Amino acid sequence: MKQSGRIVWLFILFSLIPAQVFAQAYCALRDPASHIQQLYPDSNQFRSIVKTVDESARDFVAKNMPPNALHFGELGRHTLYVALRDKDILGLVHVRSEESRWGLVEIAWSMDLGLKVQDYSFQRCRSRVRKVMEANSVKDQFRGKNFAEMKTFLAADGRSANRDTLNVPDNAAELAAVVVRNGLKTLLVTRQVWSMEIEALQMLKNARSAFPAAEQIQLAEQTPASPAVAVALNSAFGNASIGTDRAQIKLARVLDHQGNALGVIYRAKHTISGEPLTLWWAIRTDLTIEAINADTPWPSSQVESVFKQLTGKTFDNSESCGNRAELMALEAIITARPLLKNTERRLTM
Repeated sequence: MKQSGRIVWLFILFSLIPAQVFAQAYCALRDPASHIQQLYPDSNQFRSIVKTVDESARDFVAKNMPPNALHFGELGRHTLYVALRDKDILGLVHVRSEESRWGLVEIAWSMDLGLKVQDYSFQRCRSRVRKVMEANSVKDQFRGKNFAEMKTFLAADGRSANRDTLNVPDNAAELAAVVVRNGLKTLLVTRQVWSMEIEALQMLKNARSAFPAAEQIQLAEQTPASPAVAVALNSAFGNASIGTDRAQIKLARVLDHQGNALGVIYRAKHTISGEPLTLWWAIRTDLTIEAINADTPWPSSQVESVFKQLTGKTFDNSESCGNRAELMALEAIITARPLLKNTERRLTM
């Protein structure tokens, strides 16, 4: 990994500290404990990651949802909150403001680690129809939506609410448009500014799901393209492709509270049945498969069954593999093996 990448990963460790420290210094939730409790009733603590929303985020918004853009006052230091139930990562919270005829409307959005909307709450809104937009019948239309799905709520002019896809009373249409634009900007800014940190949180969440004793992870600085791994992969597969995008592989070593290695989390983007699918592989220290989970629904129950049957197995070479899923497992094992010998940077929460 390039030097800039190492700096980003290290920053994650230092930035995951109690959010109250930043509440007065930066644009953030005015009462984070109350809002996070409202959005995540099961949460009992939270952390914050403070970063700068700069011109690159402004350009990203303008490119992906014209004619909208972040106004100058939205640039600067902002906070992304991580809601927790003990050590379980429940999701994210980010608040953004939107101009309206009632003045600034501030909305706190909760998102899962895949950046799908879970809920929202108003921090500031002077519209008389605010309660209409707070009704579950309206909120349920937003819940579970990613950026592309929620963008269907925006009309062709990029400013109004699409009444064909978003069901709200006539008197709430203008505020609904504000909410839609604000939510879309929130998803875009969160993706653009905190992408590295969210990847690390996904790693940590999957590590704790697969290994109950997991306390922290060490994010890999060695890429799958390193000479030793490249030689091993070439020896196993030659120039053949088994449908894994090696350029986007992420790795993390999983440790218990004493710093003992429990295994490795290997995230890879595969092509299965002609469709992209991101899988999270948990590999034990003895190089057997502990668990395999998908970011999105499996292409079919049959495909899921084939991968789930890999649990508890290991593979030494391609001759020991009987199908494509087993070849993918072998590739994961080969790529993860060096990480069980090296010490990398840690992330704990």
